[in-house]
Amino acid sequence: MTSFLRTATLQSRLVSLLLALSLSGGCAGRELSGHWYSPPTEGVPEDRAVLAPAPFAFVWEQLLARAQEDPFELVSAEAESGVVVVGFQSERPERYVSCGTTERSFRYGPESATYRYETAASSSFKTAGRLPEAGGRSATVAVNRKTHLLGRAYLFVTPVGDQTLVELNARYVLDLLVSGQFERRGTFGQVLESGFLQGRKLRTAFNSHAAGSRDWGSGSKRMEVTCRSRGVLEAELLRLVGASIRTDLRTVDGLAAPEEGTR
Repeated sequence: MTSFLRTATLQSRLVSLLLALSLSGGCAGRELSGHWYSPPTEGVPEDRAVLAPAPFAFVWEQLLARAQEDPFELVSAEAESGVVVVGFQSERPERYVSCGTTERSFRYGPESATYRYETAASSSFKTAGRLPEAGGRSATVAVNRKTHLLGRAYLFVTPVGDQTLVELNARYVLDLLVSGQFERRGTFGQVLESGFLQGRKLRTAFNSHAAGSRDWGSGSKRMEVTCRSRGVLEAELLRLVGASIRTDLRTVDGLAAPEEGTR
C-alpha cells in the first residue's frame, strides 16, 4: 500500500510537471529545456460584408443550399429575421486561425532536439526537468498536443432595394488537449519509472472582429496565448454568396459586421 501511494503521489506531481513544461515552458531544469512564444502578427479580417446584385428571395434560397456544403453545416435559418447560422469544425485549426508560433529546445545527455510549430496546430515534442520532490532526479516527458476548432458563423441577410446585403460574424472555439508519457531517471540516467500521464483540456474562444487571449499556463507559470481569425472562413462564406448567384460580389467598404446575436 505504501508503494502504491508513493507511486500515485509521484504521478500526481508529474502531471503538474507535464502541464508546466508543455504549456508555460517553466521548470527547474532550464539548462535542459527552453521555450519561446510569439503572438500572431496578422490583423483581424476586415471584409465581412458584401452587396449581392440580386433580390433577397433569390439570394436567400441559394445561400441555404450552399450553406450545407462541406465543411459547413446549416444549423438554422429564419427568413423573417434574415439570420442564417452555419456550423463548422476542423482538425487543422491553423488553416482558419492564428495563435502565433512556439519554439522549443530540448537537451538531455546526448539527446537534443528543437521544435517550431504554429500554436494553433497539433504537435508533439519532448521536454525535461528536475523534480525536487523526487530527490533531484530528472524526468523526461514526451508531450502530445491535439487541437480542434469548432464554432458557428452568423450571416445577416438584408434586402437593400433590388439588391441584398450579407454581413457575417463567426464565433471560434479552439480546444487543446495535452497528454504525455514520462520517464523518471536516476543519477546515472537509468530509467527508474515510466508511464502515461492523464491529459488536460484547455479552451479559448473569440470572434471574427477581435482577438482573444487566454492563460494556457499551469499554476504560477503563466502563458498568455492570443488567437485571432485569419479571415479564411469569412472569405469562404462570402464566396458562397457569390457562387449562389454566379457573380462577383462587391465588398461593402466601411461596414462592420454586427456583434454575435445582434444586427
